[in-house]
Amino acid sequence: LSLVAKDNSPQDFLHPEVSVLAACYRNNVPFTVHAGIGADVTDQHPSFDGQAKGGCSGRDFLIYTNEITKFTDGGIVLNIGSAVTGPEVLLKAVSMAANTGKIPNNILTADFDLRRHDPDQMTDESSQGYYFRDQKSIVTRIPEAFAGKGLYIEADQKQTFPLLYKKIVEQSPFCDRLQNRNTKL
Repeated sequence: LSLVAKDNSPQDFLHPEVSVLAACYRNNVPFTVHAGIGADVTDQHPSFDGQAKGGCSGRDFLIYTNEITKFTDGGIVLNIGSAVTGPEVLLKAVSMAANTGKIPNNILTADFDLRRHDPDQMTDESSQGYYFRDQKSIVTRIPEAFAGKGLYIEADQKQTFPLLYKKIVEQSPFCDRLQNRNTKL
């Protein structure tokens, strides 16, 4: 929702008050998209422009990586239902940040998914769990490399997200504002 997109949009979005993207825009918080080429049905359209999609995704990756460089004194990363792309993007961003001397120390990472998680499989190459990138990178590899902590939340996201939101609202200094549905975030 850049100013250009907002000013040139052919339609008004129906519910910006519940949109994560709109909330990010209103609060000047980066919202990034890490798209693969050929992975979406829109990539089949005759007017598809791979250079535009790749260029935007590349710029978003640099924006995301810049945010990770701010985690030198801790930070929180949530991976929500992404088995490959999310963990790989985070792994590369963390690596770039560390290579520039901006090490993401003491980060808390959490992976929300339905699959079973067995921590013992993270070191056993003969186990299928060893190759689950979300569990290996988000829960184990990244936090252990930088004195952080990784969590795996194994449950249906229809249950975990409302509970997580409730806890955030309860503990937020902006609790009254968050609970008032008429107030925009």
